[in-house]
Amino acid sequence: MYFPIKQKRRLYSRRQGDYPFYLYDTPRRNIAVGKKGGAEHLQKFNILNLIILLIISTALFTVSCPKPANISKIKQKQEDRLAIQRYIIGVSNENRSIESVVMGQGEDAILIMASVHGDETAGTALAFQLLEYLRKYPIILEGRKLMILPTVNPDGSVRNTRCNSRGVDLNRNFSTGNRVNSKENGLFPLSEPETRALVRAIRQCSPNRIVTVHQPLACIDYDGPGKDLAEHIAKYCDLPVRRLGAMPGSLGSYAGLTLNIPTVTLELPEEADADAECLWEQYGAGLIAAILYPQPADFSIHGPAAARAGKRSPSASGCFGYCQ
Repeated sequence: MYFPIKQKRRLYSRRQGDYPFYLYDTPRRNIAVGKKGGAEHLQKFNILNLIILLIISTALFTVSCPKPANISKIKQKQEDRLAIQRYIIGVSNENRSIESVVMGQGEDAILIMASVHGDETAGTALAFQLLEYLRKYPIILEGRKLMILPTVNPDGSVRNTRCNSRGVDLNRNFSTGNRVNSKENGLFPLSEPETRALVRAIRQCSPNRIVTVHQPLACIDYDGPGKDLAEHIAKYCDLPVRRLGAMPGSLGSYAGLTLNIPTVTLELPEEADADAECLWEQYGAGLIAAILYPQPADFSIHGPAAARAGKRSPSASGCFGYCQ
């Protein structure tokens, strides 16, 4: 719209109060002229702007803030990295589950088992300590697959007896050339469901080496081509290597001689069932060394607990004496 110069001067020179007319809005004009509702309208207008500003700020802050870590997802990712799988490999005579835990992936397969004799419980505690340790340090299992059977003889463990619920020694019940049929050894090979579960585990795992934890002879025994493995483990614990010989119908005779798999028996001392953490300090390094074989165990990488176990000086009194 066109205005003459005089009209423009008149238009821009109009003032009301201290403000030029072109800055006036309705609420301010109402306040200036004293009309009712002007201040209230301005106050409502400012509050509405403040609320909108707060909503926008909150939304931006929520989007920009890092979300808290989901511990369950972190553990799941860690287990995915280890590829942890749990199986019921068989059941006992009294229908108790014989569980196996498989960790890692790779061509190098290791089988570790404990409590073949139900009254030798230290191995089970040591196996569970190993599981927890490997969750913290999964690098140990890179390129490797590990199967752990914490309790091979659950009925005997409940009864605290060497044999299973039918009175059969599982470590004399395998199909070997030197086995002797008897009531204690089993009237025929693999007569017991626990022994058959062990054979199934060996077939599924196809291990390159086997470690079984027993008591109470305080030595490292081996069968088949297991001498080098036994000597390697002995470097990391205070148990001496001692060849006991292949027992009739034993796991060592079956896996070591018949299948030609390096098989080592880690014989803990009788008093070794004092405490799980103490067991790990004493013998955990030996189990890790068995997993890493033939590579040397670098405990500066594989964790402080194993480092202490690997550097600890030998003790003739075993785990109980060391803890005291």
